[in-house]
Amino acid sequence: IVLFHGAIVESSRGEVALVLELLRGQSMIGFMSGKGQGGQRPSSDDQCQCLLGICRALLYLHSFTPQIVHGDIKASNIMILRSRASPDEKEVVHAKLLDFGLGRVLTRRAESLGGTTR
Repeated sequence: IVLFHGAIVESSRGEVALVLELLRGQSMIGFMSGKGQGGQRPSSDDQCQCLLGICRALLYLHSFTPQIVHGDIKASNIMILRSRASPDEKEVVHAKLLDFGLGRVLTRRAESLGGTTR
């Protein structure tokens, strides 16, 4: 999940700006198509690591009482980061869940927020 650092509230104009972690990576769409990797698609292991990361993020959000619901999970709301612990170690991939614009707390009277439709 992208880290939340804070918010700026402009009460006179009724505006709120979120301050989030700066990510340097690629979208899930680019990652799966091999863009930025010389056209080479990710290994099955890397794909599984990304899926596992997304599942962990959702499990974390849903573990709260009341539950937090993202509301608009899609490939363009997932960023893939690559990193190495040291230059001689294998590169690992991490998936980050973004765009909580439709996120909300799930209550008994919660209504659909109308996420992206196809």
